[in-house]
Amino acid sequence: MLDLRAGFEFSSYKNRPESFTIILMSESQETPDQPKADTAHPDWFREPNARELLVGIGLFLGFGIFFILSFILGKDWGFRWLFLIFGIISTVRSMWYVLCFVRMRFRKK
Repeated sequence: MLDLRAGFEFSSYKNRPESFTIILMSESQETPDQPKADTAHPDWFREPNARELLVGIGLFLGFGIFFILSFILGKDWGFRWLFLIFGIISTVRSMWYVLCFVRMRFRKK
C-alpha cells in the first residue's frame, strides 16, 4: 500500500510553545487609531449612488414584471404561485429602491 504521508511530518504545530496562540491574539488586538471591528470601513461600504439605485430599480422591477407575467401565462402549472410570490417580492423591493432614490435626491437639496 502506498503511504502518501511518507516523508511528511506534521510537527510544525507540535513544536510551537503553548503561549503561541496567546501571542498571536494579543498582536491582533485593535489599537486606538484603528476603527472598531463592528463599524464599516467608509471606503469599502458606502451608500449607493444615484446610478446604482436606478440600476437596482430597473433590475428588480424587470424581474417583478417577468415573474408576474410568468404567473399569468403558466395557468396549468402547479408552481406558478411561486412566480407570483417572487414577482411581488421583486416589485416591492424595486419600490424600496425608488424610495431610497427619492430620499437621496431630497437630502442633497
